[in-house]
Amino acid sequence: RFTPVSPWRVLDTRDGTGGAFGAVRPGEPIRLALGGVEVPSDATAVVLNVTAASPSWTGNVRVYPTPVGADVPPTVSNLNVVPGVDQPNLVTVALGSDGMVSLATDGMSSQLIADLAGYYSPGGAAGFVPLDPVRVMDTRSGIGGVPAARLTAGHWVDLQLTGRTGVPADALAVVLNVTGVNPSRATNVRVYPTPAASEDQTPPEVSNLNLRAGRDQPNLVTVALGDGGRVRLYSQTADVNLVADLAGYYSANGADGFVALAPTRIADSRSALGLAGGRLVAGTTAYLVVAGH
Repeated sequence: RFTPVSPWRVLDTRDGTGGAFGAVRPGEPIRLALGGVEVPSDATAVVLNVTAASPSWTGNVRVYPTPVGADVPPTVSNLNVVPGVDQPNLVTVALGSDGMVSLATDGMSSQLIADLAGYYSPGGAAGFVPLDPVRVMDTRSGIGGVPAARLTAGHWVDLQLTGRTGVPADALAVVLNVTGVNPSRATNVRVYPTPAASEDQTPPEVSNLNLRAGRDQPNLVTVALGDGGRVRLYSQTADVNLVADLAGYYSANGADGFVALAPTRIADSRSALGLAGGRLVAGTTAYLVVAGH
């Protein structure tokens, strides 16, 4: 079961946070200790927002449970990057030996950043309740009760989630797909629990989206609910429209827990793994069977 936390930074190779300093190079994975350090010792998996900053070339980043013995990265990927673009992605990863996860780069060197959103453990606070995806915010049209206007640089908007679109009052966290639309310049977007009026209003030093001018970019976000069942979305340096689609929520009454596995590739249309071979055709649905595999 899942326990959400207010997001905080557990790895930043630019300044040595998390015990690793300097760009991560191919063939030299780093290990990040989390179990018994940043999360309880009985945690089985963690939810991290992982960002590749200043990648040197085209390549990918792999996040996986630290194996016992030889540290050989699996043939999976979590981020696909190009030079000059900071790229984030949400990663749910099992903890490996000694409560650690490993992060490796392939094809390029990159600084790596990880922000913790929560963890799974046998006594976790909440189970997951999936929902049919629904749009809960769009600043272009005012969906979600937010102003129908671009969020301006250095400002935030609070989104009410409990009591709407099937999210009950006892929900502890939500899963959102958040998209930055047509940012005016480079910026990062931070999604975090709305603080109470009596609390510090300074945005945390974490991020969920890294945006370039004029480019629409999404990322999955798991975020604890804050004051009044709300979450806050903040843009640091650019005017931008924001869209959020709800995928589900966590609550104490939620029935679904999480079973952590070592990451395994189950679909690759290039080799007909799990999908028919060849590129997907526009307007044609492809189906992937997951249950039983």
